[in-house]
Formats: sequence, C-alpha cells, structure tokens
Amino acid sequence: MAQRSSDYIGIHLPEHQELAKRFAGANKHLIEQLPEVWTYLTEEQKAEVAQLVPELAQTIRQLLAVTREARRQVQVEHNQGLKQLLQSWAETDDEDVAEQRETLAFLKKALDADRLSDRPLFP
Repeated sequence: MAQRSSDYIGIHLPEHQELAKRFAGANKHLIEQLPEVWTYLTEEQKAEVAQLVPELAQTIRQLLAVTREARRQVQVEHNQGLKQLLQSWAETDDEDVAEQRETLAFLKKALDADRLSDRPLFP
C-alpha cells in the first residue's frame, strides 16, 4: 500500500490534510533527489544547503509539535465525557452510601427469610 503524503510528515487532522499533502509532496521529492543532485552542486551551493538543513529540521520539529498539541487537544475533548462520569462516581455522598448499605442488608434478610434450607444464603 502506498504511503499517503500526509503520513510522510505525520499530520492526520482533516483541516490540515491538503496543506500536508502539498508540503510533503513537494518536499519529499526534493529530499529524495538531494543525494543525486549533491554531486552536481558547487562547494558554495553545498554550503548553502548545509546551512538550510538545520532551519528545515527546526521547521519540521515545530510543525510536528503543533500537530502533537492539536492531537492532544482533540483527545482531551474526547475524554471529557468519561472524566465527568468518573467524577460523578467519585462524588457520591455519605447518604447514598448509607442508603445502599441499608438496601443490601434488607435484600440479604429478605433472601434468607424464605429459603427452604436452614442455612442462610448470606452468613
């Protein structure tokens, strides 16, 4: 399966797909051709390319940092519902706990009352 151009630079957010395709398509071609072209460059051109490489690397790192933050933000938004549910479970008050214990005690007593055996179901 062919690699998508958006995979090449790690962008998978829908709003950036077209930009990623254009960037990756143009730059991937240039990067792949660099070893072949390198032999034809003058020393001055090689020095210029060598100076541009750190800038390009920094730009790519910044782009990846922005996309990581965007993905993280999307994940945080997706987790809000689960976070709220867990918080509601953690915020049960003492009255609810006491009522649940009373209900359990009542159920145990009711189940043990009508048994055919003399042994209690819940000792």
